[in-house]
Amino acid sequence: MPTEYGANQYVNELYNIRATIDGIELPFITGLNLSHKVNSSRVATVTLENREALEMLRVGAIVTINFGLSDVYANKEIRYEEGTLLGLVGSSNPNDFYGRIKIIKPGLQRTTFTAMDLVSDLATSKIENIKYEDYGNQDMYMVAKDICDYRGIEIDHLDDSMMYDNDVKQQSYMADPLPFIQFYYAIRQGKQIDFFAPNRFDKRQKGVLKVSPNNANIVGQGLVGSIDSSTIINSVTINSKENPSRKVTLEDGASIDKYGLFAKNFEFSNADTTTMNEAAYIILQKMKEPTKTYTMELTDAEWVGLGDLIEVHSPLLGTKELFPVVEKQVSVIDRVITKLAIGSASIEPKELLELIQR
Repeated sequence: MPTEYGANQYVNELYNIRATIDGIELPFITGLNLSHKVNSSRVATVTLENREALEMLRVGAIVTINFGLSDVYANKEIRYEEGTLLGLVGSSNPNDFYGRIKIIKPGLQRTTFTAMDLVSDLATSKIENIKYEDYGNQDMYMVAKDICDYRGIEIDHLDDSMMYDNDVKQQSYMADPLPFIQFYYAIRQGKQIDFFAPNRFDKRQKGVLKVSPNNANIVGQGLVGSIDSSTIINSVTINSKENPSRKVTLEDGASIDKYGLFAKNFEFSNADTTTMNEAAYIILQKMKEPTKTYTMELTDAEWVGLGDLIEVHSPLLGTKELFPVVEKQVSVIDRVITKLAIGSASIEPKELLELIQR
């Protein structure tokens, strides 16, 4: 039955794809790849094997795609797994896509096109020099909301409930017992942009999924982990560019005892020692632990979204930890494979310092 995404095209007995180009149903889809990582645009690559479909394509055309369980299984219940939030959270349509065609690769037998979501429009929008003094004490969350109000991106759901008290944060940051929690942005569904900060350190949090090397739905190379100490910084010294004699040094004794000394010096544009202390503390909290990442290929996991927490069991390391999904790829041909990358999205210390100084 036709919908706003076009008529059903069955992948197999479980899944179907619906798609339109400029509002017209797009038939003859033989392959789909949805690739997405935090703080970037989602990319949809579609394979077609029909001349008629090729004639519908143009660079800049609006593409809508819905991929998920077929109508036969639309009301199928996901089996609840003890100790997780499986099937209890997230969107009912986690793979809805809205974007514009950027690349077309025509062929006599097979054609592919690549579309990107509306975050890509933000990346190519007119440059505006946004200065802190233009916004005063307005919460940065709400500043980001205003910036994202562009060419049809939906922002109405981003409200004041997400704001934090800047004054309280600035006064108490050194006494804050919580680890560094990072905000990400992404359009995870349709045209709606989200700002989210998955807190894996909260003891009340549950993963939406548990994975370990022995999981039946893990395929390919299995659960592949990486623990990298090259990113550690546990001793931070910041010098003032305005007044080189003014500097601060902060260290994390527990990290130094555990991993050894990893020191780094930075130059700061501000001469205020309180501001420099806060900057050093933020860098320390973000960088004092080795980077842990895991990649995996799964079946029956297309519903997992960016920012969802995954519980990883690693028998070799004797650990059980929660990590947020920072990258997701869904490949659809005659079967459906979901590739996930979980852990911390990388950020260079210099880039982090630049963000702090803005």
